[in-house]
Amino acid sequence: MKDWFLYTLREQKGVAFLVLLLCLSLVARFWPLPEIDRHIELVYADADSISEMPPSSKFSNQRREMQPHTWTLHNFDINYAKAKELRQMGFSNDFISQWFSVKQEVGFVTSWEEFEKLGLLSYSDVKKVKPYFDFTRYAKRDTQFTPREQKVIPMVLLNSADTGDLKQLPGIGTAYSKRIVSYRDKLGGFYHIDQLLEVYGVDSLLLAKIVPYLKIDAVYHKLDMNTASKEDLRLHPYITYKQANAIVAYRAQHGSFNRLEELLQVYVLDQEWLTKVQPYLFVN
Repeated sequence: MKDWFLYTLREQKGVAFLVLLLCLSLVARFWPLPEIDRHIELVYADADSISEMPPSSKFSNQRREMQPHTWTLHNFDINYAKAKELRQMGFSNDFISQWFSVKQEVGFVTSWEEFEKLGLLSYSDVKKVKPYFDFTRYAKRDTQFTPREQKVIPMVLLNSADTGDLKQLPGIGTAYSKRIVSYRDKLGGFYHIDQLLEVYGVDSLLLAKIVPYLKIDAVYHKLDMNTASKEDLRLHPYITYKQANAIVAYRAQHGSFNRLEELLQVYVLDQEWLTKVQPYLFVN
């Protein structure tokens, strides 16, 4: 302060004036800007906070809803629609993700009411897309039906029927009909329906199906035991090679048979065998 008073009054006024000018210059330069800078800073801060908000926030959802939405809809089955197809029609990724997640839990939806209960679409979207949901394949079919006319199966004469007649029987096709006819020819005819069980492939279940439509007719071939050759005897399903040889050898040694019971004199034959084969044998 002492030094200050060393200056003359005129010099002191000059210094004071310079200081005043300097202060006015600084005020003129910086005084209005801090408020403007603070305002700009707040604006940028608000923008940054908005950009950093997660997509799931309420503000973000409102901003997305304001964007125009384009639909390209066509009839479709929501149960079989793929994500790509749904996206092309205009469904959002959020909806697609939620739908496939829900589908794993609830399975197929078979009506619009079932789908609407899931609450996956907004009211405005429901009005747009509902007409395009196709649930026709899940509609209840008419349970009323006209019964087919029952096929009338005629009675079949087992010993005179051909393969065509036999194929009219339930469960009898080409293969079975050929086997039955072939075995019948070797046998000489059937004298009892149960003999069909001797045909390859015919079991009790199949026999039960066809028995109501079968009738035995007495047309079958018999062997004359006094004239039949060894080869003729061997071809019969009930006569073995050993039995045929023994019969011919006995006949050659003892002469013709007078009665079928005399066959029991052949050492390889017994009463059980004779009872079984007797319908196909006779003596002349």
